[in-house]
Amino acid sequence: GDPALTAEDMQGALWDAGEVILRDFHEVPGGAEAKGYQLTLIALMNSGFAEVLYIDGDNFLIHDPRHLFYFEGYLESGALFWPDFFVVNPWTQFWNITEQLARILWTFEVGQMVLNLNNDQTWRALSLTHYLNQRGPELYWKISHGECELFLFAWLFVGAHYDIAGGLVVAGDLKGDTFCGHTMLQHDPVVRDKALFAHRSHDKYSDSDGLR
Repeated sequence: GDPALTAEDMQGALWDAGEVILRDFHEVPGGAEAKGYQLTLIALMNSGFAEVLYIDGDNFLIHDPRHLFYFEGYLESGALFWPDFFVVNPWTQFWNITEQLARILWTFEVGQMVLNLNNDQTWRALSLTHYLNQRGPELYWKISHGECELFLFAWLFVGAHYDIAGGLVVAGDLKGDTFCGHTMLQHDPVVRDKALFAHRSHDKYSDSDGLR
């Protein structure tokens, strides 16, 4: 297992949190061979929950997120995403692969997402994303921006509904007179001016060049 999770202090924290079940990726279908970004889909496809709030390990909750499961946009669609920094490449081959007309759409920043796995459209789109992601290293990552586009195009091809929150801003540090962004602040879809997630997408936990 992960030594960070088996350490005595972490075991105590998990015990205090309540009924927390840790599962080994090597014990679920496809998990032993998966690497890096492929693990997100492995976790989602093998979840024991009907509805999930997925967050990356370097993503921090700023406020209680439970109300997201009652947000109208999520209830109507079965999937709630947040935007990434950039729009979809208008010349990507995925427009043709998924039989879509090229248009301006934000890619998904999948460091956090709310999904109803009992929703048929959501499950079909997630299954297609998993298929594409498993074949990412040899093909699909080479013609896309990775997960952020694979999720989007899978949803488009299946015709699955989704809602997308807004309000992405960047937090960071000053290095001299230069602003160095390292954290994506994703906002609450209900209270639009309130940040809900702080996703440390750059510089991670290492202080490589004077950043904190």
